[in-house]
Amino acid sequence: MSEPVLSALPAGHVLLTLRHSEPVNLHLQRLHFHCPALASDEDDQADDNLLLVFAQADAQGQWPALERAPQRTYTVRARQHDNVVVDVYLHGDGLMAGWAANAQPGATLLARPLPRSGACLRAAEYPHHVLLGDDSALPLIGRWLERLPEGISAQAFIEVADANARQALAEDEDIAIQWLERNGFSASQSQLLEDALTDYVVSDAIMDIDAVFFVIAGQDARSARMAQFLIDAWAVAPDAIHHASHWQE
Repeated sequence: MSEPVLSALPAGHVLLTLRHSEPVNLHLQRLHFHCPALASDEDDQADDNLLLVFAQADAQGQWPALERAPQRTYTVRARQHDNVVVDVYLHGDGLMAGWAANAQPGATLLARPLPRSGACLRAAEYPHHVLLGDDSALPLIGRWLERLPEGISAQAFIEVADANARQALAEDEDIAIQWLERNGFSASQSQLLEDALTDYVVSDAIMDIDAVFFVIAGQDARSARMAQFLIDAWAVAPDAIHHASHWQE
């Protein structure tokens, strides 16, 4: 595969070249990109995000003003050497969903690696992790569970459109996963994650809430409310919460 000339890229950006794509299930498309510029990046943290920029250079190799180009943030699902995997949730007429449905091998996307939040480093100090997220959070949750340090347990609550949206994730005696299916209800109106969180923190499963690190990701308004609920109702320290906004209605 011939590589684009990387020296012409805007500062701080890399070029992703599609190697191939595959369906994970009826709701998710997995894209495998070639990106030599990211081959040396460390793969030790789950909160690894790329800002994808939908812009193309002209015939003279000049790039348009990127601040006016459509942009979307995606969590990297996996890395291996110069292979970067991005999962795309196929919902409605979303910009990336349309790109993923039509792109052929060799298609390119401009991307800017985003700074890590440090959440994984903070979380390593807590013996138990609780992860809550909707369909869009699956890459983050999947990668987080795969990198769970030895001796740390985790409970994941994952809200998806229906049973067809489930996927294989890391699961053993230290990891429990509960799938919550909307089955026709919209993601923005659902309360499945909120109910699961409320039931969990008032149950005997939490003997010491100060020993728990919470990861909450998905629709912006819902995940923000859940994070604030933990702070206000249960006095959870903000440093014990990683709140990631993945989409807005």
